Amino acid sequence: MTTPDLHLIATGDPIRYQAAWWVARLRADDVSELDREAWRAWMDEDARHRAAYQRIESLWSSLGEFAPAPEIAARIEPAPDGLPTPSPRPPAQRAARRRGVRRAWGAVAAIVLAALGMAVWTQWTAPVEGEVYRTAIGERRTLLLADGSKLDLDTGSEVTVRFLRDERQITVERGRAFFRVATEARPLVVRSRYGAVRAVGTSFEVSLLAQAIDVALYEGRVDLLTAADAAGHDVKLASLAPGQRAEVRGNAFDMKPGMAAGDAMPAWTSGRLQFDDVPLQEAVDEFNRYSRPRIVIGDPALAALRISGRFRSDDPNGFMDALRVVYRVRETRGAAGERVLRRSH
Repeated sequence: MTTPDLHLIATGDPIRYQAAWWVARLRADDVSELDREAWRAWMDEDARHRAAYQRIESLWSSLGEFAPAPEIAARIEPAPDGLPTPSPRPPAQRAARRRGVRRAWGAVAAIVLAALGMAVWTQWTAPVEGEVYRTAIGERRTLLLADGSKLDLDTGSEVTVRFLRDERQITVERGRAFFRVATEARPLVVRSRYGAVRAVGTSFEVSLLAQAIDVALYEGRVDLLTAADAAGHDVKLASLAPGQRAEVRGNAFDMKPGMAAGDAMPAWTSGRLQFDDVPLQEAVDEFNRYSRPRIVIGDPALAALRISGRFRSDDPNGFMDALRVVYRVRETRGAAGERVLRRSH
């Protein structure tokens, strides 16, 4: 790292610098509710604050994990000018807070500097057409959006986030996401090519299926909508209550079996896959979203076998062991290395 690079971070656009500091502060070990209130006040002061914060968040997401160099954290002050003064704390707490801020700020600085080195600095002045977030096979990611909402992206997923004047809009391009929506006047609308969901303050899951979206509501209330037409208009189909689930297909919807009582969020957000009397084909398809080589069913009669269980999403071997012991299914290897399931004789 060179001094000129660090100088760019500390003395460039103050809004950009403040946005980066807030991304760091909200990830520090000792972040408090007072910090979050101050962050929300800063975001509400100016639309440029929201835009800058969202771009920093996008860089954090797109560049993945960085190991921050110690010299970065050592050179950058804990708080830039123009940010609220933290409330008084005992000396030990203040020292711990400074350490937490420096650790998190060092990570953000590393990411911003890496972005500079990769010649993507023009992102700061380019018009915002929507921030794109993706996960690779086997990867999960949690994002804090500019409005305070949290978004969990499952493996192999992609969403585009746009904050418009009258709507917070998230388009699911592929995969699955869990939303914990911050309450504000603008609704948050999750859109797809098959239908949409509208919420204000709530938590729900959206999965993009073949020709449909699956919506599961954990808290609050959501409206199911048709996909927007060419003029951007949509129509309300129904509302969901907590514990309910539905599939939306174009101008129609179907209610599905609900979640288990007491579930606060999907099992996959903690790295687990829960199967409750589902066809083996459905379970295999789910595991194939997380790992390679692929699992295939070599005996068509096995596809309808009903299975139940809770498994780690990163442990297909545990899943295969359960199939062998409990369901008497054996595994062979295909010509391309795939794991082929057949009935035991």
